[in-house]
Amino acid sequence: EHGPVEPATAEQPREFTRHEERTNLNDSEMVAENAAGDRARDSAKREQPIALLACELPACTDDGELATHRDFASYGAQMDASLVQKLEDLLPWVKPPRIVDKGCGTGKLLVELSRRFPGASLVGVDLSRELLRRSDENTYAGGDVELVLGDAADQQLPDGSADSVIFSSIMHEIYSYSGYDKSRIDRALASAARELKPGGRLLIRDGISPDPREVLLDLMDAPTAAQLDRFAREFKHGQGVRVEKVAARPGAVATVRLSAHDANEFLCKKDYLKHWDIEIHEEYGALTVDEWRAALARNFFGVVTITSYVNAWILQNRYRDHVKVTELNGTSFWPATNAVIIGERR
Repeated sequence: EHGPVEPATAEQPREFTRHEERTNLNDSEMVAENAAGDRARDSAKREQPIALLACELPACTDDGELATHRDFASYGAQMDASLVQKLEDLLPWVKPPRIVDKGCGTGKLLVELSRRFPGASLVGVDLSRELLRRSDENTYAGGDVELVLGDAADQQLPDGSADSVIFSSIMHEIYSYSGYDKSRIDRALASAARELKPGGRLLIRDGISPDPREVLLDLMDAPTAAQLDRFAREFKHGQGVRVEKVAARPGAVATVRLSAHDANEFLCKKDYLKHWDIEIHEEYGALTVDEWRAALARNFFGVVTITSYVNAWILQNRYRDHVKVTELNGTSFWPATNAVIIGERR
């Protein structure tokens, strides 16, 4: 599993055209424009050829999809909505010139990387042909952008050829869509280690699991209480979670005792009703901080930093007034919504 892997054989590249990105917008304006899907079409811009390579795929639909009923417009918009925060978390750690975005989705992160690192060579990898088609419609600042149809957990570049490999909101999917197999995370890390040069940078931004323990979860309104009941039944293809109902605490319509991990998974999902049938089967916090440290170490990475935080907007708009999490000793507790994990190839 961790030994050398031969790069997948590629088809003859197909060429697509790109338009050179406009440079008269400031960073916030361009991020907003990209997130909204508004692309430049100035006929005076020179076109850039981009190669799309097809690699061996794992089990999925004929079009490379992990779900058969995904609404790509809203799914892409959901992923791109956090682009500004992703840039803030990841950009300080990126090492050019060869930058790989595993699970690139709509390609908006690649667009921003092409602006910040105009001389860089960029590679986007995704399983979905539809998302790669959307990536191909973007406007990039430079022409050295390659889109690869393939599994983000597998090696897609030659040994020692990359300076940075990014997994942004994709590690939990690698884990969840492989039957919740943690060895797939090791596979992804080992593949990235082979692709990276010594001293190369691994960047992961995703959910994270709290350390094992039980907590109390107050449900402050009836719809949230009903959603917890549904979550407890349906999570992970019906595996569900163990929830112990206790006496409702002041201000709550119901109070339950459950693991901090399961409380976090519910909080992360409770508002994604439009994509509930997909999101309910994804486990966002696959590993704890200590488990991430161990995973990096056994896959030839030194830990540069592991940081986690609670997104202030999510806390204010999705958590407060709807739920309250408390340690068994009575201390208030909000699980981290995001983690940034940075490793360096040894």
